[in-house]
Amino acid sequence: MLCRDDVIIYHASVRCLERRESRDRLMGMLSAEETARHDSFVFDDGKRAYLLAHAMKRTVLGHHLDAPPESIRFTRDRNGKPRIQTGLGRPPLAFNLSHSSGVAAMAIANSAPVGVDIETASRKLNAASLASALSDQEAASLTPHGSADEIRRLLSFWTVREAFSKAVGVGLSLPKNDVCFEVSGKNSARLVFLHPRYGPPSNWHFFQRWISDQAVVAGAAKTSDARKVGWHVFDFENVFGKRLIGG
Repeated sequence: MLCRDDVIIYHASVRCLERRESRDRLMGMLSAEETARHDSFVFDDGKRAYLLAHAMKRTVLGHHLDAPPESIRFTRDRNGKPRIQTGLGRPPLAFNLSHSSGVAAMAIANSAPVGVDIETASRKLNAASLASALSDQEAASLTPHGSADEIRRLLSFWTVREAFSKAVGVGLSLPKNDVCFEVSGKNSARLVFLHPRYGPPSNWHFFQRWISDQAVVAGAAKTSDARKVGWHVFDFENVFGKRLIGG
């Protein structure tokens, strides 16, 4: 049960899609538009990451809306952010999705704007390009030698900023000094500055977790009282007490 101010973050790995029959079954959930997008990926890794993210999206939303996953329809707001079409007889859930290099993450909340980002340190990174998108203060806090710890700090900054930009619906057009964070420790991102155009800082809550040595997930939600943030590993073979694939 998702209470008013709760936020839930699900994350999953493509390892649960190793069998062809599992992938074929989940493909049946996707819409024609999603199927076309899946098929547009040249390499299997991209196809599997996309399928993982969007089958998880439909499964999670179907559970919380008490609706068949394949029946859910989506639209986009004026900024292009996906939203659930109304008409299911229940208040719409806010959600956001991210996938990268064999992993995927999803955040849901009750109507509150929400964003999520997942990144992996194992993929090839253009550290200089990522650092140039940080606020001046964030970038100045990084050291230039590119150690493993500094790459992790860079990804911690990047993911929480990306989660925020997706929550407000501006994507990569977010002015870099509109928001600033501090990161210290493995699962810590603290808001330092927020431009007034996004409302009071007390209205925003941020969550971050390194779910493995190589993957970090960050979330952002505009809610005055994020009483509970749930983190769940998603597995299609045992999801919400049901077996969707396998066995």
